Amino acid sequence: MHRFVWDLHGAPLAVLDRGYPISAVFRDTPLEPRGPLVPPGRYTVILKAGAETATGVLLVKMDPRVPVTTAALHRQYGLATALAGELKRDDEALARVRALRQQLVALRGHPAADSLKAAIDSVDGHLAGFESGRKGLTGLNGDLAQVYGIIEGADAAPTSQVERAAVDLRIDLELTLSLTKAFIQSLGTSFNGRLKAANLPTLNLSARGPVPGHVGNGEGDEP
Repeated sequence: MHRFVWDLHGAPLAVLDRGYPISAVFRDTPLEPRGPLVPPGRYTVILKAGAETATGVLLVKMDPRVPVTTAALHRQYGLATALAGELKRDDEALARVRALRQQLVALRGHPAADSLKAAIDSVDGHLAGFESGRKGLTGLNGDLAQVYGIIEGADAAPTSQVERAAVDLRIDLELTLSLTKAFIQSLGTSFNGRLKAANLPTLNLSARGPVPGHVGNGEGDEP
């Protein structure tokens, strides 16, 4: 007889800061925050072992001692899931910005880069603002994670204040993502064109990690 403990949380969050709670048990406590906790309901569980697959039904019930309605828990889960999605979008954009900044570091070391030093510094300055400036991607990630933690911190429906904070953060994130995307797209023709004319490696605008030695086509590396 084998006993399985199913993790009732969603996929791990794309947060920049995670850690162990003060009550952590060595080698038996996951990093926090975790994905949204599923609300009560009927779920299908699939267990795979090699070529064998077993399917069963998992019934998640609420602790009867906790005075909260199923509707309230579904509201909580819906908002937490939405914020988890926003955190993922933030993290993906941040990875692209950091990848570009890493490429600029490598570009500065190129012998022919001196003539474009001012332009390189200008591009890096804009990217630094998107990364960590006011309402930048790093700060928004932390703010989203904080509101997420409040939502998941109790078995209760989100308060109106928390719901308003979530809406405001999503508006801020949408604006930052839009500005970041527009700026990166503009590099495909303007900045990469200047790099190509100077026989310098162009930026890989779609990279989400360092790409040493990349040489793009000047215009085709659209995000």
